[in-house]
Amino acid sequence: MSLTQNQKKWFKLFLRLSVTAAGLIAVFCLVDLRELKNAVMQADWRFLVLTWFFNAGLFWCRSYRFQLIIKKLACFVSVNTLFAASAMMALYGMIMPGMLSLAAKWYVIKRATGKGGEVVSAMVYNQVSIMVAMVAFGLLALAVNNPLSQLSLTQAQAGWLSFGGIMMFVVIMGMFAILLSQRVGSRVDWLMQRWMRRLPEWVRAKADRVMIQMQVFRTLGQGFHLYILGLGFVTSALGGGVMFMLAARATHIDVPFMAFVWMHALIYILGRIPVSISNCGVREFVLMGLLGVYGVDRSVALLMSMIVFSAHIFMAFIGALYQVSWSLSKKRAL
Repeated sequence: MSLTQNQKKWFKLFLRLSVTAAGLIAVFCLVDLRELKNAVMQADWRFLVLTWFFNAGLFWCRSYRFQLIIKKLACFVSVNTLFAASAMMALYGMIMPGMLSLAAKWYVIKRATGKGGEVVSAMVYNQVSIMVAMVAFGLLALAVNNPLSQLSLTQAQAGWLSFGGIMMFVVIMGMFAILLSQRVGSRVDWLMQRWMRRLPEWVRAKADRVMIQMQVFRTLGQGFHLYILGLGFVTSALGGGVMFMLAARATHIDVPFMAFVWMHALIYILGRIPVSISNCGVREFVLMGLLGVYGVDRSVALLMSMIVFSAHIFMAFIGALYQVSWSLSKKRAL
C-alpha cells in the first residue's frame, strides 16, 4: 500500500525524531553526568550571553549580505525584514530540515517583494556561495590547524592532510569562479536543460526561470562574486568559528581558533543533511569526537555543544516574536 504525501511527511518526521532521540541517548550514555555537573558549575556564563548576541549579530550581517544579492534582481527589501525572515527560518528549522526551512524565509521575502521567482534565484545563489565559503575556508583552516598533528604520526604523514586541504581549497574556488563565468555557465545550463527533459513540465518551467535569472549573476563580474564570497567567509565561516570560540571560552576549552573554524564548517555541512531535529545528536557526537583529539573531556565538549545549540534557540525565540507580532498585526488589519 503506497503512502500519501502527507503520510510520507509524518513518517520522515518520525524517523528524524527517532534518530534525534537515539543520538541524544547515546551521547548522554557516553558522558559522566557528575563530570557534566562539575563543568556546568565551573562554566563562565557571561560567555553564554555573548554567544547569543554574537550569533544574532551574525544573522544581521548575513541579512545585509543577502540584501546586496537580491538587489541585483531589482528586488528591494529592508535588512530588518530579511533579519526577521532569517529568524523565522531558525524557528522552523528547529523541526524542519535545513533546506525545507528555507520555505519560511522565501515566503516572508516574497510577501515583501511580490517576486517569488527572483527570491528563489537569490536564495539559490546565496546558499551556494555560503556552502562554497564554508567548504573552501573550512578546508583551508583544516590545513592550517591539522588535527592529525595531535596524533602519533610523522610530520610527513600529517602534512598530507594540510596539502590536500590547500589543494581542495584551490579547486573549489576555481570551480566557483568558472561556473559563474558566462562562457562555462551557459554550457552548464545547456547540460542541465538536457537532463531536465525527463522531469514534469511544471518543474522544467520553474527551473528554466531560475536559470534565466541566474544568468544575471554571471553578468556582474568576478569582482562581485569575490566580494560576496568574502562576506560569506567573514559572516559564516569565520563568524561561526568565533561563535564556537565564545562557547568554548564559557567551558574553559583551550583549542586553536582555526580548529573551531573547520569544526563549525563541518557541522554546518552535516546540518544540511536532514537526519535529526535541528542537528541534535549529530553536533554533539562531532564535537565530542573532534575535541577529544585535543584532549577535551566529553562532558565539557557536550556542554559547549549545548551552549552552541542555545544560541540557535535564542534566534528561534526572536523568530517566534516576529511571528507573533505579524500575526497580531494581521488580526488588527482585519
